[in-house]
Amino acid sequence: MAQPLGFIDPTRPSYVCKIHKALYGLKQAPRAWFHRISGHFDIKDLGVLNYFLGLQVLHKDGTFHLNQLKYAHDLLQKANLLNSKPTSTPLAAEVLLSVSDSALISNPTEYCKLVGSLHYFTLTCPDISFAISTVD
Repeated sequence: MAQPLGFIDPTRPSYVCKIHKALYGLKQAPRAWFHRISGHFDIKDLGVLNYFLGLQVLHKDGTFHLNQLKYAHDLLQKANLLNSKPTSTPLAAEVLLSVSDSALISNPTEYCKLVGSLHYFTLTCPDISFAISTVD
């Protein structure tokens, strides 16, 4: 056995971690987690589910309908794109994007966050997956 990469102690190269109790990979793991959680965390009934993790849940005739309209609106507002024009086809199939086509982005971190948020948006809107993967 050896120390895992990233956790190597150069002053003690022969030391390894000793696991007192393994939980993952056991058939009893769900039962053990429930036993641990039920004694330490209060569980509350929050009522009917309406909005969770960017998904809006609509209850109609005993069925559930999921959408991300609020998530999309919040995303457009965050990116200052609420007044942008919609398009029926966001991107042609053979578009090649290049660094030399336009100026560099002033804040690449915000761009990466926006693209990541758009990836999550494809959960209920898969038709934009190609365009999102192109700008990724």
